[in-house]
Amino acid sequence: MNFIALHITNHDHTNRSSPYTIELIQFNERKIIDSLTVKFNLENQSVQQLVPTFNEIYERIYHFVNEQLVIGVHIEEQLQLLREACNSDELNYPFVEYCCSAQLTQRLTTNAIKKKEMSIDNAILVGQSFLQLLNEQKTSSLNELLQRASLTIGIQFATYHRPITIRKEHHLENLYPKDSFTNKTVVFTGSLKSMLRSQAARLVHEVGGVCSGNVTQTTDFVVIGSGSIRRQSKTTKQVRAERFIAEGHPVNIMDEDTFLQLIHRHLNETL
Repeated sequence: MNFIALHITNHDHTNRSSPYTIELIQFNERKIIDSLTVKFNLENQSVQQLVPTFNEIYERIYHFVNEQLVIGVHIEEQLQLLREACNSDELNYPFVEYCCSAQLTQRLTTNAIKKKEMSIDNAILVGQSFLQLLNEQKTSSLNELLQRASLTIGIQFATYHRPITIRKEHHLENLYPKDSFTNKTVVFTGSLKSMLRSQAARLVHEVGGVCSGNVTQTTDFVVIGSGSIRRQSKTTKQVRAERFIAEGHPVNIMDEDTFLQLIHRHLNETL
């Protein structure tokens, strides 16, 4: 799994104009491959002349986190700080997906581990504790971890913010109507485990849908093949679909198992 561990420290919690330090650690397949640590001042006129302003160091932060998954203990507060600084200086905000390791720990583990999580004070420990949680839960999939914790992933970019929320449990029949694929456009991404993509396309056609090779604003469903679930990075089509969702377009992403259930339900009802 690839992700960025984030930690921001204010050197004087009572004084917003005091310097901040942001730590960013990039993990790839459980190993640290890159890092960035910079001190900055939110005020345009730095009280300490040796400390650069946020505007002066922001380009480095932007390129480090843009289009990445970011993990943090107090992630909502820390990203809000960055967003406010960007708005103040009229800077372009990066596209980030994020989750809170403290929330995941609170919902999935014991009280002793919860207290340890809340005391984490640097980005390396943020990343290590998240990897430890994956080990304890015996999974390498963030999606699986979020499902077990009943949480959604957060998304932020320049014109949109969807915070982390508690996932509501729904039955399949409540999520999707009986004629889900009728007159709908379906795009497949990644490798399917259950059948060839041409066979899946035929099934979509049988239930009244249309297959396309590209994700657009008018795409109805993007189906992620089970063979791609353990990929270290998302497919281009999945990333594009998530961007359209974040912008308010009615694109739906589903996994291969959900697709098969819906197909089988439709076919059984027409027999």
